[in-house]
Amino acid sequence: MKEIYTKIEINCSHEAVWRLLTGLNSYSKWNPVIKSVKGNLKVGENLRVEKNGFYCQVILGCLKTPKSCHSEERRICLFS
Repeated sequence: MKEIYTKIEINCSHEAVWRLLTGLNSYSKWNPVIKSVKGNLKVGENLRVEKNGFYCQVILGCLKTPKSCHSEERRICLFS
């Protein structure tokens, strides 16, 4: 399976970043590419993502919350 990895240093709390990433209703406010994300953030659930006028369905493959792991291991994995 192919994987894309990126790392960005942000000067705020891990919890604030996690709230932003998991706040599906607010993606269009800060992400210029993803216009909307609909679904439930549960492993194995389908998410409907609108991106530049196109829709795709992704499956949430993993979800590690701030309380369950170290900061460098926090991630949301999406599989199409």
